[in-house]
Amino acid sequence: MLLTRFFRDEDGVVSTDYVVLSAAVCGCMILFSETLMNSLGAFSNTAAQEMATDGTYEETFGVDAINGGFEDTYGLVETGDGYAGIEVNGWTASAGGWIDIHAGAQSSVGAASGDHFIDLATDQGDAGVTQHLGNLEPGKEYSVNMSAMDKVGDNAMDVYFGGEKIGTVDAGSDWSDFSFDITTGAGNGSNQLELREVGGNNDSHGTFVDNVTITAN
Repeated sequence: MLLTRFFRDEDGVVSTDYVVLSAAVCGCMILFSETLMNSLGAFSNTAAQEMATDGTYEETFGVDAINGGFEDTYGLVETGDGYAGIEVNGWTASAGGWIDIHAGAQSSVGAASGDHFIDLATDQGDAGVTQHLGNLEPGKEYSVNMSAMDKVGDNAMDVYFGGEKIGTVDAGSDWSDFSFDITTGAGNGSNQLELREVGGNNDSHGTFVDNVTITAN
């Protein structure tokens, strides 16, 4: 056999057998590589087809706000009518204020969805919150949706995306739905959403916001 002759050669004249052996090994490696690449290609094509048919491609890009219903209050301090702090899952306080999440059952108005909502005014005055909308598909258009109300009737809220103002919410005394169009990468490219209170008389009551969602257009 080839290997037997190779190892029994005592004269050192093994060049021919070595070349043949090397060629055989290389041939096997090439065959294995081609088989592996074909298998990976088939798997990739199948996965792409499945994502295109069952809609998981959109889910991969995470088209929704994190904690948009303000139900996750972990890390906040409990107050008389809810929770307060400067950061909570998905949201960070801006505009010099803090996050003020109310429990609907304790606020006499109820939440638009779930058990909690955010009040964009505090004892320090007008407040705001920001969230980086990560994993949006580049260049794609989306809608920012939310429910809002103004309990005292003297508040308004500006909505920013990528550092640019995209609209104003002037809500009534009942929960109403609002929607604004955005494009991934617009403005300064940060994909940062900001809800910023701009009205009110520093009476600790601002625009109430709930059920923030992001949907693909």
